[in-house]
Amino acid sequence: MGAIRCIFSESEHRFLELGGLYPLNLEGTRKFQTSPLRYCLQENILYLPKGFSEEDYAYSKRFCWARLKTNVLYGLDFPFAFNTRIPDDYSLERLNEAGVGLGARYLKRHQEVDCSRISVSQFCSTTLIDGIRRNPEAISNLSKEDFEALCAELFVSRGFEVDLYRSTKDDGIDFLALKTDDVDPLIFAVQCKHPDSERRSKKQPRTLPVATVREIYGVAKAHNITGGIAITSSKYSYAARKFADLKPDEIAVYDRSDILRWIERYRWNNDEKL
Repeated sequence: MGAIRCIFSESEHRFLELGGLYPLNLEGTRKFQTSPLRYCLQENILYLPKGFSEEDYAYSKRFCWARLKTNVLYGLDFPFAFNTRIPDDYSLERLNEAGVGLGARYLKRHQEVDCSRISVSQFCSTTLIDGIRRNPEAISNLSKEDFEALCAELFVSRGFEVDLYRSTKDDGIDFLALKTDDVDPLIFAVQCKHPDSERRSKKQPRTLPVATVREIYGVAKAHNITGGIAITSSKYSYAARKFADLKPDEIAVYDRSDILRWIERYRWNNDEKL
């Protein structure tokens, strides 16, 4: 059974002929994850329409890759043709229900593994989450990597699409959290802080200073994205919270109590139950 790979323009509501596919290294993949072309990515491959180049990544139209199997193509109740507007009642959801694979509706979880970006079914097990629900103090015993995976999974449960970065050379970002509204995706750089002191001794967890919040705010600004989010298994100083309160649309801070509250409310998204 054959299939057509092409591009769907959400803003123009039409399918566009595929112009090329471009394998990317990890740096290139990260570049496009925060651009309007992020839904043209499938793992480390960037798909672009005919007449479009990698240098046009700031282009504002909403594109995503599309894949139509032959049986789906002939099952549509409109004639398929490139560069022709499809019926207005065909939303992304309806196209997806009709069997059209779309980059904008593909998977909510991606992770960097061995310099590649791959789709994953979950970042951490429900066993880990249930264990912390039963014994909240167990969160202190998590490794840095498990803590980041836990936070990433909880953000998916809160309705975000998540790209989890590798644990080294993350440029100040542990994962990207995205939400799509009616205009453009909201993209947040998330940094997870899990102080070693609370795992290695019985001392009180270290209070994180304002510098931590300023750092993720600066990272978000440097990448020209919506804002920054800082999460910790510890707590924040008064000055750190005060700084975040100055820019509520651009910076948010969450601590252990927020994580435990998310865990208590945690449920698999209906469209992601295995």
